Amino acid sequence: MNKIKIGFVVSKYQGLNTKFNSGLEQNTYYLVSLLRSIPEYEVSYVLVSDSCLDESIQNQNQLNDDTPLVELKALDPKLNNPVQYDVLIHAESYLPENFIKAIKERFSTKFVNLLVGIVMWGLMEDIIYNIKDRYVGALPMYAPGIIDEQWINPQHAYHKEYVETLTKSNVAILPYIYEPWFLQKLENLRKKNNPDFDPQYSPESDKHIGILEANINLVKNAVIPVSIVESLYSQDKKALKRKTVRIYCSNNLRERQAFQHLFNYFEGKSLFTSEARFAVPDILHFDCDFIVSHQHLCSLNYLYLDALYYNIPLIHNSDTLKEYGYYYPNFDVKKGAEALKEALENHDSRLEEYAKQAAKALNKFSVSNKRNINGYKKIINKLIA
Repeated sequence: MNKIKIGFVVSKYQGLNTKFNSGLEQNTYYLVSLLRSIPEYEVSYVLVSDSCLDESIQNQNQLNDDTPLVELKALDPKLNNPVQYDVLIHAESYLPENFIKAIKERFSTKFVNLLVGIVMWGLMEDIIYNIKDRYVGALPMYAPGIIDEQWINPQHAYHKEYVETLTKSNVAILPYIYEPWFLQKLENLRKKNNPDFDPQYSPESDKHIGILEANINLVKNAVIPVSIVESLYSQDKKALKRKTVRIYCSNNLRERQAFQHLFNYFEGKSLFTSEARFAVPDILHFDCDFIVSHQHLCSLNYLYLDALYYNIPLIHNSDTLKEYGYYYPNFDVKKGAEALKEALENHDSRLEEYAKQAAKALNKFSVSNKRNINGYKKIINKLIA
C-alpha cells in the first residue's frame, strides 16, 4: 500500500532560536513529529525560499531532526515527474494561487492552511486601531475552492464560522499538542556554560513573581495579572513574602500614559518592574518561580504547559486547564488573589501532588498520546477521502 505523502510548506527550516520564539514554528515541529510517528504517512518539509537548502540542513542538524527536506522547484507541475503530495500544509509560508491551480490540474493534492494564531481578534484590532502589516496576511486570500481546509487549534474553535465565512472553505479543529523539547534543548545549551542552570521550581527560594504575557493584544496582556497582585497586596502586605513582580514584555510600555495611569491606583506600585522579553527557562532560573497569567478566550498556550513542566506555581484562568495549577475564573481579580495566596502558602507542601497533576497535563497534549494521534488521522483521512 502506498503511503500518504504530506508536505509542510515553510520558507526554510529555521534554527533553534527562531523556533523557540515562535509558537507557529513549535506547533509545526510537534505536528511533523506526530505525523511521522504514523507508519502509513510519509512526511517532509517543502522549502519555498531560493537557495536555502544548505542553511536548512545546518539548522536541522542543530535540532537532530532528520525529516526530509524538499525544494519547491521539485514540485513544479511542468516537470515530467514532479514530486507529488496527497496533502500540502501551509505552515508559515503560502504558495501562489496559480502554482496551486497547476498542481490541482494534474494531481489530487489537498491544500491546507494551518492557522494557530488569533486571526479573528487580530484583524479586529488592526481595523479599530489602524495597525498595518500585522494580521492582514493571517488569512491569505485565495479564490474559493483553492484551499481545501483551514486548520485551527481548539482554543480558537469559536473562530470556526468566521474563518469559514471569510475563506469559503471547511474548517477542522485540531487536537492541541505540546512537548517540552525546546525547553530541554535550550536548557542543554545553557548548561554547557553553567552546569548549575536549573529552571525547575525549588522550595523556599527567594525568586520573584513573573507576568509573562506578550502584551501585544487584548487576548493576553498584563492588566489582570498585575491587578491580582495588587488585590492580594492591598489585603495582606505580608502575603507576598518579600517577593516583587517582574512584568516581562513590557519595557516598551513603561512610558505610555495609560500604563503609568494604571499603577497610580496601586498601593503596591513599587513592587512592579518592567522588563524586556527573555526565554522562559532563563526567567525561571535567574529571577522568577511564580507565574500569574490571564487570557481572554485563548485557554491554551505553551506558556501554561512550560510552567507545569517546571512545576512552577501557575495562577491562571484557563477553563481547559482548571484542574491544573491554581485556577481563578474569568476576570475575577479577587479570586485570582486567593489563588495566588494559596500558591504562596501551600505550594511547597504539595509539590509531589502538583508534579503528578502536571505530568497528566503534559501527557494529555503529548504527540505520543493515542487520542491525539487518532484525532489527526481522522482529520487527514477525511480530507483525502
